[in-house]
Amino acid sequence: MLSNDNDRQALREPFAGLVASRSRWARLLDGALDLVFPPRCESCGRVDHVWCGRCLHTLEIEPVQTCKRHAEQMAVYSAGKHDGIVAQAIHAFKYQNATTLYQPLAARLARVMADSGLQADCIMPVPLHPRREAERGYNQASLMAWELAQKTGIPARFDLLQRERHTGAQVGLDRAGRLQNVAGAFAAHPDSAGLRVVVVDDVSTSGATLWHCAAALQSAGATHIDGLTVTVADSAAVTDDSLRNSH
Repeated sequence: MLSNDNDRQALREPFAGLVASRSRWARLLDGALDLVFPPRCESCGRVDHVWCGRCLHTLEIEPVQTCKRHAEQMAVYSAGKHDGIVAQAIHAFKYQNATTLYQPLAARLARVMADSGLQADCIMPVPLHPRREAERGYNQASLMAWELAQKTGIPARFDLLQRERHTGAQVGLDRAGRLQNVAGAFAAHPDSAGLRVVVVDDVSTSGATLWHCAAALQSAGATHIDGLTVTVADSAAVTDDSLRNSH
């Protein structure tokens, strides 16, 4: 017998567009699947929700480890390495529709901004291509950027950076492949001119996506761009001399 998660996913596939639209029929389908294949917590495996309350509390108290590295000409700040419960939360957030996790994940980003003294005129999420966003039903970076704006008072702008070219997944590519995959994928609005920008994403691996976002913003006249992510997957590349823990 297949696992609950695999069974649920197999039955969802033909209805991907319906589920993404969150129509009444999609909600009915979700309810029916929950009865037949009860959802399990992505972290602990309990039959509950995709992310249970106990693991939510564990995530909220997980220490933040502020780190900084450089991807080409930009600084990228992260709240820790891509492992443990935080990595599990990101996976559930992106791929299991656990959208409420944008709040604790954005709280980690806010702590990094406070620890590092990051200043900006606006916060921008890494944009998804419209096709990818329609498939997923949301842009995880946009949800975190919106919450981060509420926590910091720095406005979030969702109209100044666009993904013009649909790209394949970055997973499995080396750094050169990642850079090539997203080359020319982003365009920035002229209203970016003169702005100090923080670009938000969930994970930084090679820094390729953030770097190409920064290149587009620089071409439009933005004066300073920093990257900000929940985790850094390429931990060996962390070169900051001020790595510290915060609760």
